[in-house]
Amino acid sequence: MKEWIKNNIKYIVIILIIVIIMTFFMTKKEGYHEDEMFSYGSSNYTWDNVYRPYGKEDATNVLVRTKIAQGNLFNILKNVKYYVWDHRDETDSFLLEFDSNRKPIWRTSEEAKDYLTVEGNEVGNYFKVYYNQARDVHPPLFYFLVHTVSLFFYGTFSKYIIYSINIIFMIASLVTIKKIFEAIDKKHLIIPGLILYGCSMGAISTVILQRMYAMLTFFSLEFILINIKIAKNDFQIDKKTWIELGFITVLGFLTQYYFCILAVLIALMIFIEICRKKDKKQILKYIFNYAKIAVIGIVIYPFAINHMFFSYRGVGEAKMQRGFIEKLIDYFNLVRIFI
Repeated sequence: MKEWIKNNIKYIVIILIIVIIMTFFMTKKEGYHEDEMFSYGSSNYTWDNVYRPYGKEDATNVLVRTKIAQGNLFNILKNVKYYVWDHRDETDSFLLEFDSNRKPIWRTSEEAKDYLTVEGNEVGNYFKVYYNQARDVHPPLFYFLVHTVSLFFYGTFSKYIIYSINIIFMIASLVTIKKIFEAIDKKHLIIPGLILYGCSMGAISTVILQRMYAMLTFFSLEFILINIKIAKNDFQIDKKTWIELGFITVLGFLTQYYFCILAVLIALMIFIEICRKKDKKQILKYIFNYAKIAVIGIVIYPFAINHMFFSYRGVGEAKMQRGFIEKLIDYFNLVRIFI
């Protein structure tokens, strides 16, 4: 351990300085974007994932709580079938009428605090966190962590709850950046790379923003690092590497769907190189293992299918608004300007 510290002392010092700089900026944070408040509410509130202007919950939550989530799992599935498929028109009418008849009311500071903090039966209620995210358009891993750290701040709101999560993942990201430079035999770029990234406003903003992007950064960098090692190993992937790749891929997917874009592009590049070797056994193994990883992610969080392909944040909405392909072309044209 002493030898490791001695060999890495300069990197440790640089990372500590970066952490101090980020902490300084965090102490100056005063205002919050609505999404930042949502990070706390969706992680900690029993009644709803959104802070409503007319009460604790909307019509959908009332329907789920009073009609669907009754009895054992078999009964719940029967209720889902009854209200969501068999009597969908009746359900839609109820939801529309219920919410349209509600008027905004004055919400107290105590109610706002209740939305943001963990108290009473909210402690350890991870199922509710999962449900809240199912109603949103983001996966649940980040919100699980926010709820967990919030337990140590029982009944108290603090900007340092999410900051403590973000700074840990930022430190891990800086360590991964070091490993990436080592993996590509560019050790002389480690210190400039750490300083340029760690002291940039982008990195600092990633940490002080009360969202999941510090986590996303770490899992993205780890995914890149693993694939660099695969490329350096002549695209031979052993069982241990597949386990690491699967673990990081599933966690990245459960953190933010944008991770999938990076993962698909890099996996495709590796796949092309494997195909060039014309080893059918390795090609089939690559496809099969990634299929297993995808299935694991979907089984853990099946709501992702709706979020990514049919929600207002997904591909389906992009197609409806102006055309997904058109937007993709606009993106590449923008990138080409800077290249």
